[in-house]
Amino acid sequence: MPFKVTISGGITLENCVESVSCRVDTPNDSDAKSNYVGNVIEIVGKIGYGESTIGLYSWSLLPSDDGQAYRNVDVEVIGEDKKTVRKVTFPNAFVVDYSETYSSSSGKGLFSLYLKQKKDKNDVVSASGL
Repeated sequence: MPFKVTISGGITLENCVESVSCRVDTPNDSDAKSNYVGNVIEIVGKIGYGESTIGLYSWSLLPSDDGQAYRNVDVEVIGEDKKTVRKVTFPNAFVVDYSETYSSSSGKGLFSLYLKQKKDKNDVVSASGL
C-alpha cells in the first residue's frame, strides 16, 4: 500500500515511506479505561530515493521550547483503487526518537521516525477512512 505523509514545515513524503504504524498506547497496568493515553505514529522509510528527508532530522533536533517542535502530521494510507483507506492527523506531534541507518553494500539508508501527539491535545487527533 502506498503512503502519503505530510508534515507542516514543508515536508511531504510519498515514495520513500516503507511502513507506518499508528498506535493508541494505554498503560499496561490499567484495569479499566485509562485517561493517560498516548497517540503514537512510527514511520520507517528510505533515504536517498528521490525525496528529501533532511527535514526530519532537522525537526528532531529542535528543543521543546521552539515553536516548530510541535507540528501537524497527516498520514494517509492509499488503497489499490487510489482511495484513502485511512487518514490519521496529529495536530501537535513531536519527535520522540529519530534514527538513520546506512549500508555500504546498498549505498542507501533507512530512517525511523517515532512521533507522539502532545498529551493535552489528544482530543484533537482524528482518524477517518474505511
